[in-house]
Amino acid sequence: KRGTVAPSDTDKTVMNTDFWGVGLRMGFNSLWGVGRGFSLYGNGSASLLSGHFDVHEREKLIKAQLQKMNIESTVNNVVVDADVSLGLQWDYLFSKDRYHLGVKVGWEFDMYFNQNQLFNFVGTSPGSLRVQDDDLSFQGVTLGFRFDF
Repeated sequence: KRGTVAPSDTDKTVMNTDFWGVGLRMGFNSLWGVGRGFSLYGNGSASLLSGHFDVHEREKLIKAQLQKMNIESTVNNVVVDADVSLGLQWDYLFSKDRYHLGVKVGWEFDMYFNQNQLFNFVGTSPGSLRVQDDDLSFQGVTLGFRFDF
């Protein structure tokens, strides 16, 4: 509760950033067969997105019903996105190759550069704000199942 005007109150902060963009994407998909229907795959891509951010930050004291901060901002910016995935897959064709069954497991990493457009206080004086401009990334194990006919 450090910095709260009323120490017995609850300080509630809500921050959100909405992004919408369009752009160009290029990449590659690769597949290396190792036998018996098993393959190693590696995919990568990069996107250049021209987009629009809607940034909203609100802070208030719940019991006192006191609005401490209400900031709204719109930003037009170009964002770079990079995606990488690596893994193992198994494919099986049956019924005279009319049907295909596929299963894959892998690891995927997505990075959005300069995606965080929320504000950060840079000093003790009121109004000393700057945009964070931090990166946003996601990574994890992926599992896929496919049936073609």
